[in-house]
Amino acid sequence: MESMTNTERRNLDTLLTAGAQAEDDDGPPVMDILDILSGKDSVDISHVGGEFADLLALGDDLLGPSSW
Repeated sequence: MESMTNTERRNLDTLLTAGAQAEDDDGPPVMDILDILSGKDSVDISHVGGEFADLLALGDDLLGPSSW
């Protein structure tokens, strides 16, 4: 944590806060991004439904625009 920049700390805090708020919601279950990245869990998305574009936009919002 100490090697993180202030921006990285704020982003992490935002993610943790959003996760805690989502757990209180009666909506769909919260997915752990690390489980998705490790292959332990999957996400049903498609190009047709717009979920993939939404996911890319979310990544850009959290991590900044991709360089490729």
